[in-house]
Amino acid sequence: MGWATDNEFAAPLGDQDDFVLTADAARLRVSFRAIGNLGQLVAENPAEDVCVMFQSDFRLVAQSDDHEEGGITYRFETWRRPASQPTTRPD
Repeated sequence: MGWATDNEFAAPLGDQDDFVLTADAARLRVSFRAIGNLGQLVAENPAEDVCVMFQSDFRLVAQSDDHEEGGITYRFETWRRPASQPTTRPD
């Protein structure tokens, strides 16, 4: 999840690890784990499903057709924050 989504939750979600995509691990609350990028997350958890959560003010702007490889179906999506929304987090 992103920092803003993490900020909305009072506690981690269930019994799984909750990772937050951030470069500032010092601002995370206990039980949330910082991750620098999604590639790192997948590499460190190769046998786990990854669910990406983000703040709802993003909008889907492009989506590919479904692809299938090795029995897994996936698609590529591009999400953008509306221009009127700030791109930095509050202090």
